[in-house]
Amino acid sequence: MRKQILIVDSDDRQIRRIAGVVKETAVQSGNRMEIYVANTLEEAGIIIEDIDIDVLILDSVYKGMALEKYPGIMWAQKIREYEKYISLPII
Repeated sequence: MRKQILIVDSDDRQIRRIAGVVKETAVQSGNRMEIYVANTLEEAGIIIEDIDIDVLILDSVYKGMALEKYPGIMWAQKIREYEKYISLPII
């Protein structure tokens, strides 16, 4: 079974690093993984709606969002409101 992983980070370099580690882990473990990426919480919301994600890797702080100190954490709390994501692993 293919695992669906969503990486959410405003920094493309971080996304590439994280995706590289995830891909390497998949190869070493023999698991099949599909990796989705989003640079904004809005993009991530669209992906979460369209695809059943198995693991969410989420940055807690976003550039340009000074009003909320940890918008990623707040967004993760909202994701928990979806019944299918109540026990979603969030890293």
